[in-house]
Amino acid sequence: MRKPQNEHLMRAEQLLTDISSAIVARDDAVKKANAEIDVVKSRYADGIDREKKKIIAFEKQLDRLVRSSRSEILGDGDRADLPGGSVMLKEERRVKRIKGMLDRLKAAGMQSAIKTAKEYVNWDRVEMFNDGMLERLGTERVSKTIFSYELKG
Repeated sequence: MRKPQNEHLMRAEQLLTDISSAIVARDDAVKKANAEIDVVKSRYADGIDREKKKIIAFEKQLDRLVRSSRSEILGDGDRADLPGGSVMLKEERRVKRIKGMLDRLKAAGMQSAIKTAKEYVNWDRVEMFNDGMLERLGTERVSKTIFSYELKG
């Protein structure tokens, strides 16, 4: 291991030590925070899950009630304003979702109806191209100074 011999080397060594200490302190703080968050989450998890299930069950019951008793609840309309809130049923025309639709869209050449990931350059793959290929693409390899550091211990 090289020993610091001048002011700049000593300052660089001190900064590496400071970074290492700060990383350890940060990681300890994150671990403590996550532990406390997990305790609070676990304390309330059962109650939250129980209430979520109740809400889902109540919503299903309300949906079934309004659909089965539409005329009594909504009359001739599509909305009823009640003291505790409003209930509504609305008719919409929707496309029936069928199996094999993706293949049918492709066969019909309707690419605009197909969601695809955004195109981007795979630079890892480009790095593997030879210099001739890079030149044909209008680029080249250049030297670049990259800063990095590593910590010991």
